[in-house]
Amino acid sequence: MHATTTWQNTLTRRPGCKPLSRDAVAYIANNNDQAAAWFGERLRVEPRIVTQITVENPVFHGVKKPEDARINVTQADLQRLNDWFAAACENGLIKSGVEPYKP
Repeated sequence: MHATTTWQNTLTRRPGCKPLSRDAVAYIANNNDQAAAWFGERLRVEPRIVTQITVENPVFHGVKKPEDARINVTQADLQRLNDWFAAACENGLIKSGVEPYKP
């Protein structure tokens, strides 16, 4: 499965959604402190949490330039996301079910 196809499907189904770009991944990977401050402020979380996530997330590992970014979505990723949405609805974390993502 190619990430572009998945993001195109997401954009078609959710017009307000913006795809993660290789440029954004490269910027975050190479400017972690600044990105953590920006995202921390925007998301209203501690920048150290954003930093920790970027260190632990393999999307950012080894990225020096945009071409290095691996932003593809696997079938396992989609299943994990769909499982999370189902559990979140069952446990009252979200108010209604979410249509499952499909490749």
